[in-house]
Amino acid sequence: MIRHFFQNLIRTFQGAAVVLTLIKSEHFFEHRSFFLGERCHVGVSQLSLSSCHSIDEARDYVTLVHVTFVIYITRTVTRVMPTFTLVQRGLSTDTLLRTLTSLLEYLEVIDQDDVDTDVLDAPRADLVHRSILLHKDQGVRAYAACCLAQLLRLYAPDAPYTQPQLRDIFQFFIRQLTDGLKLPDAPYHAQYFHLLESLSTVKSPVLVCDLPSTDDLILDFFTAFFAILRRRTANNKMQAYMADILVALLDECQSVPQTVLDTILAQFMDNNLDQPAYSLAVSVCNHVSDKLQRPVCQYFTDIIVDSARSSPDDNQSLESAHELIQRLHATCPAILHGVIPQLTEELRVDHVHVRLLATRALADMYTHKNGQELANKYPATWDVWISRRNDKNVSIRLQLVQALTKLVSTLPAKRDALTGEFSLSSQTSIDPLL
Repeated sequence: MIRHFFQNLIRTFQGAAVVLTLIKSEHFFEHRSFFLGERCHVGVSQLSLSSCHSIDEARDYVTLVHVTFVIYITRTVTRVMPTFTLVQRGLSTDTLLRTLTSLLEYLEVIDQDDVDTDVLDAPRADLVHRSILLHKDQGVRAYAACCLAQLLRLYAPDAPYTQPQLRDIFQFFIRQLTDGLKLPDAPYHAQYFHLLESLSTVKSPVLVCDLPSTDDLILDFFTAFFAILRRRTANNKMQAYMADILVALLDECQSVPQTVLDTILAQFMDNNLDQPAYSLAVSVCNHVSDKLQRPVCQYFTDIIVDSARSSPDDNQSLESAHELIQRLHATCPAILHGVIPQLTEELRVDHVHVRLLATRALADMYTHKNGQELANKYPATWDVWISRRNDKNVSIRLQLVQALTKLVSTLPAKRDALTGEFSLSSQTSIDPLL
């Protein structure tokens, strides 16, 4: 009898198959509690055709489903065809903020496959209007940035903006994050966090790699994130999002801009190794070590060449470079793949101070926890460094002696060789050239 009832019901309503399909879909049931409240949600969940034992129960069930479906369709149609006016003469800040809030809520629930470009055409254009990007109200700017990030998500991998507009958008993002990511209780902190999370998840900042101002924009991202972390107002999750964005930028760009490399390496010269900006630099370097090997090698080559042209007494830049090498080896040794051979050559040059710097740097690196891997990976460098026990300069020989006690414990695989070599060091002739 119940089955007969439902058969008659379906015949009565034209297109009821579509209704039942929608009712059964996960997407529909996701929204039951939102549209009808928890009470109706429980009612629909607990009732089913198999649980109906009478015509009355079946009728109640169908009524509940029908009401749910009508409300669902009504509100869905309303949500599918909204209008968002953002640029209009006489529009108050409060009205604009409410509209942006509604727009963000609308964009957040849309999937890429469900994008209605006709609905988004107007707000897409309005969001890059100068009156929005340069609005005096912080809330308007914060919500506008979030809406723009959502639009980039929906249109990915392409962007619905021209190159000049994209440049303005990413500069706008950087300004909002720099000014807004402050303490958690700061105004609109949730929106700025949402913006950072979206940029990290969607990886939309890689779009700057196709713009004429690529180098400047990438540098702006690095400079902004390091500055934010230095004021210690970002938590670990924010720092992870920043790392994702910076790594994506370096992965996507054709070559690492020199200014960006300088900014990254500058973080390693901070004496406060507890600084979050330093941790971010380490994370980025370890994730893109292959991409950084060549530019890092060129960085130190330029310093060595410039030092050779300068006054013999001006060794500050060369000393700083070797200290930087030691610090890089301690946390991200993989990016030094092209630098280690340079140190090997420095051990052979006539300039005593250069030999001393290279000997001292390698002594520190071999005594570090990564020392065994360094010795195994670059055996030629190890052999040349050990041979400095015969150097004619006493300061260089002293560097090796001072490192001996630590090397015995940090390089157990070479313990016997070290003991044998240095026990005979007093009987070994001094290199007449070095």
